[in-house]
Amino acid sequence: MDRGVALTPLTGIRAGFFIVQDEHANGPFDTMSFLGWDPKRGCYFSWTIDNGGFANNYQVDVDGDTWHFTGEQARATITFSDDSRTQTHHWEFKPEGEWVTLCDRVATRVD
Repeated sequence: MDRGVALTPLTGIRAGFFIVQDEHANGPFDTMSFLGWDPKRGCYFSWTIDNGGFANNYQVDVDGDTWHFTGEQARATITFSDDSRTQTHHWEFKPEGEWVTLCDRVATRVD
């Protein structure tokens, strides 16, 4: 697996319902994400856009240290380490009606 670097500044919005993530990875993609809490539906959500022209809307379910992002054509399981410094990502997509692995990534916080 290639080791990569992604610069990912996080910005909170004053109301406390949203986090904005602007990710610039050293691979083929850059992503802008909005993660938030929808008090009317009682759930987390994520909206993402990327430099490949994709826009995705995910429902986010949290189960302890594991977060599940579920969209119509893509989904991910992200597991956080005990010290919260490492995230293990498993992404899948549904190009022809069945889920297949898209990629696996590990993100580690660097101070």
